[in-house]
Amino acid sequence: MLTHNFYRYLAMCIKGDASEQASLSMAIGTGSPTWDLNPPLLRRSIATLTTEVARKPIVQSDIQYLSKPGEVSVEATALIAVASNFLAGEGVGSIRECGIYSGVGEYARLIAYFVHPPLEKRASSRLKRNVQLTLTPDRVIAQEIPTRYLGNSNSEEFHDLENEKNTCQLDNLRVDRRYYFESIEAALALGYDYCGHCFEKGLSQR
Repeated sequence: MLTHNFYRYLAMCIKGDASEQASLSMAIGTGSPTWDLNPPLLRRSIATLTTEVARKPIVQSDIQYLSKPGEVSVEATALIAVASNFLAGEGVGSIRECGIYSGVGEYARLIAYFVHPPLEKRASSRLKRNVQLTLTPDRVIAQEIPTRYLGNSNSEEFHDLENEKNTCQLDNLRVDRRYYFESIEAALALGYDYCGHCFEKGLSQR
């Protein structure tokens, strides 16, 4: 998931802010054990990993262009792979999340992240993370890359993830009831109603 901070970082790179371009790092975290039963929603507004346990600087040689997944390209492409190795003693525990940061210290910003089933990282073991970032807009695939609009197939309501409220309680929405829509029109066409919290109250029919 590319976060809102990624696009800010991209703008700074285009403008030529060398300090931002030179300070990338990869982090891993244990996340939350509750994710094992119900994976969390991926949100572009996320600014940090949930439970970070280790972070390593990324150098230029850690980044490669790809012509397609797994195939290195010598020319610039919109698909890149970022690799990092976490050595023995680094980031021990049940690893469930991985992220890329720009900046250092208190100025570090999460620009991309993903969550996955737990991987056991023992004190004596190594863990290699290889993150592929697709920078070309593409058709959204449900349950992989969420769009702005998320439906609850049980209540047949849909939510605006860019205006989410605590009262939406989306973290409690079971993964098998999540349905992503490309547009408001697509949700309405299937008979879904507006959520009365993240949309204007008057739009909801409930």
